Amino acid sequence: MQFFKRHSGALVILLSCLALGLTLGACSDSEGEGSIVTGTSGRLLVQPLNVSFSQVALGETQVQDVTLTNIHPSESLTIYSVALAARDGGRVADLKLLDKPTAEFKLAAEESRTVKVEYRATGEANRAKIDVVSSDPNYGRETPFSLNVDTQANRPQISFSPRTVSFPPVGQARQRPLTIYNYGTAPLIIYDVGYSGSSEFSIDPLSDSEVVLQPYQASLAAQNPSAYGLEVMVHYRPQGAGSAGVGKIRVESNDTQEGTQESGRGIQYVDVLANAVAPCIMVDGSVRNIGPVPVGAVRPHTVLVTNCGSEALVISNIEILENSASNEFSLDFGSWAVEADGSLAESVTIAPNEDTTFRVDYAPREVGSDTGKLLIESNDPAQPEFEVDLVARGSDGVCPVASLQAKVRGETGAGRPTISATPLDYIVLDASGSHDPDGQVVSYEWTALQVPDGTEVDLGPTVEDSADADPSRREFRALLTGTYKLGLEVVDNEGFTSCNQAVATIVAIPNKKIHIELTWHNPEDPDETDANGSDLDLHFVKLGPGKWFESPYDIYFRNSNNSGGGIWNPESPRLDIDDIDGMGPENITLDDPVNCEWYGVGVHYYREAFGTAYATIRIYINENLVFEALNKPMARGNQFWDVGRIHWNQAGSPGFHVYEVDELMPARPAEQPPLVSQSMVNSGLCTIRDLY
Repeated sequence: MQFFKRHSGALVILLSCLALGLTLGACSDSEGEGSIVTGTSGRLLVQPLNVSFSQVALGETQVQDVTLTNIHPSESLTIYSVALAARDGGRVADLKLLDKPTAEFKLAAEESRTVKVEYRATGEANRAKIDVVSSDPNYGRETPFSLNVDTQANRPQISFSPRTVSFPPVGQARQRPLTIYNYGTAPLIIYDVGYSGSSEFSIDPLSDSEVVLQPYQASLAAQNPSAYGLEVMVHYRPQGAGSAGVGKIRVESNDTQEGTQESGRGIQYVDVLANAVAPCIMVDGSVRNIGPVPVGAVRPHTVLVTNCGSEALVISNIEILENSASNEFSLDFGSWAVEADGSLAESVTIAPNEDTTFRVDYAPREVGSDTGKLLIESNDPAQPEFEVDLVARGSDGVCPVASLQAKVRGETGAGRPTISATPLDYIVLDASGSHDPDGQVVSYEWTALQVPDGTEVDLGPTVEDSADADPSRREFRALLTGTYKLGLEVVDNEGFTSCNQAVATIVAIPNKKIHIELTWHNPEDPDETDANGSDLDLHFVKLGPGKWFESPYDIYFRNSNNSGGGIWNPESPRLDIDDIDGMGPENITLDDPVNCEWYGVGVHYYREAFGTAYATIRIYINENLVFEALNKPMARGNQFWDVGRIHWNQAGSPGFHVYEVDELMPARPAEQPPLVSQSMVNSGLCTIRDLY
């Protein structure tokens, strides 16, 4: 039925031609690329079929070509007029024709001429048409060829991520960012951001009197984040056990479409909650701008849903609430159970602080802008129905193709999409295999899809390319044990993003018999990735001769042994990395432990910069995680956390034992031997030292 609607005029003419017994040479169909024409006059083809301007910034000008072609192989075609006019009661004020003919003209057989449509964005929608009158019998003075011209009403559109800032009942200071985006088509001006409510919350003030956010484009935002997103840090300091805080963040902007208005400004509120024993839904963006996608292609778009609460989040339904006229948005739930109609067959449960993803696919069938709305229903009492606006545009062209390989720096041979590595290896990512079938790749968009808890991925140029001349190759250091997944999308010279996301997976596995990792978190540190932060130190002591903070039997930053000498005779533990500016990691490795030997593990709060630090220790033995102590609060500088003991006996089974001590001391136990606990004495394990 849709085909008949779009081509019914062409079908009537074709049937008429056949009924009159005309030859096929007298009737031709441009296969939806222009018009059906008849007779011995020239034949008119107009391309494209419609002109659509979208996402043009306020005050900027954009131009599109309209080509008139005489497709007859021998006859000329006369163009009598080309005129721009309003359509269906719309407006045409922001549009004009350039290179418009001032008088009638002829197009020789198979000749073309181009006119230009100029659009200057003022913030209002335009609905117009271009009428072409010609000697083509189908497109004469009574029935000109009409080409639709449309523009969007250019307005800013404010969006918040998350829509509610929620802190779980952890009873400790925390901070979370609220990010403001502009998913409209005109600049968003943030005039003021304020807070009111419980004194347990506070926000960082704006550094400028006004902040201007440009309409969001992922590729440009990756290069200049502050121009496309405003991050407001929300701080929470509980005033007592079990206290529950409630507040609101008030944002004044030039988006007056939703919320309330005061003095011509739009007012929007974001709720702030703490110690709410409830689930909390957080979606990475309430407006998803998928951007231009070639007609006939499919562009997958991943939606990340996080449980920011303290109870299990149950998603009961996800559906496309509003779709384009041709239903070009669809859902892909991956391995989730679905009904025959594609809806969820079972609810999806997300544990606190965990997340999950699903996909929205956009498959445009014709050129033009499309909008839709996604609905996510859950048991979040504050937002049981979370709506996500979808914006995309079908365009002529072809998707570029993203390709990604990885390998460890220094290894020979080709890279692979999935590799294994060891902690502290440098990983080289190679996207040079990416290509564009009808143009060239002009930019690369990298995303850290998964990293081990307690670390960041810092992508930079490779060591061979210090001048960063090749943006298709990046490098990072895998600082911690675990899985790293890096995603890549590429953008071509026409602005199309790849319709596939290439993914490289790196699994970092310890290659030493004993591998110990320390990370920490300072909630009051506004940026744990910069050069200013608290400093915690990891310690590893050989019991018997060893004492805390005394060389050579305590391995820490003053006695790192990172040159790898036989410092303990025969053991040679080493501190591989010492981090002094917040978050970590630090690690100590040992590949030649001695049978019936005991080793102590401790953490010292060397320099306090941002209040309480929450330390995490993980111990790997023979590549396996055998001990984990999470988020130990160390409230002030010089405190010492005696974590535990490792006993080694390769002849026994399992060959090692880990005993937890978990004692927090008010000051560093300088030159004191590690405690021999009663559980060690009662263990019956062998010892070559006179420990018990």
